[in-house]
Amino acid sequence: MKAIYTMPGHLIRRLQQLSASIFAERMREAGVDLTSPQFAALAMLQEHPGIDQATLAGMIAHDRATIGG
Repeated sequence: MKAIYTMPGHLIRRLQQLSASIFAERMREAGVDLTSPQFAALAMLQEHPGIDQATLAGMIAHDRATIGG
């Protein structure tokens, strides 16, 4: 077995890449033009209407500047 396949960091990164690819494909199939962070932000806003930008950023693990855009 190649050493790279025993490295947790590599495997976690590959899982994230696959997950992002599947998400993008499903959004395309649904005719929705949203990125994963946009989807997460909208989902949190639906659950917590009126939250501020800093709280939203923390809930979806993004920095405030990214959310502002």
